[in-house]
Amino acid sequence: MQRNRVISLAALGTILGIAGIISSQYMLALVILVFIVLVLFIADFKQWVELLVEKIAAGNRVNPPDAPGINETIASIRAEIQRIDQRLETLEKKTR
Repeated sequence: MQRNRVISLAALGTILGIAGIISSQYMLALVILVFIVLVLFIADFKQWVELLVEKIAAGNRVNPPDAPGINETIASIRAEIQRIDQRLETLEKKTR
C-alpha cells in the first residue's frame, strides 16, 4: 500500500477516534479504529495476493508459452538423427 495512503488513513482514524473519545462515545471510537485496521489489513492482503500471483505466473514452468516450439524442435532433431542413422547404415551396407 502507498505510504501516503496509510498515513492519511491512520491520521483520519486517529482524529475520528479522539473525537469519539471526547464525545464519550467509546463504541464509535472503537468501531472506527477497527474499521481502519480492517481496511489496512485487507489492502495489505490484496497486495500480498497480487505479489503471490505474479510469482506463480513467473514461475510457471509446467506449460510455458515456448513449450510447443521446443517440443517440435526436439521432434525434428530426433527425426534428423534417425535419418542420419539410416544413411549411415545404408553406407555401411554398400561398403561391405
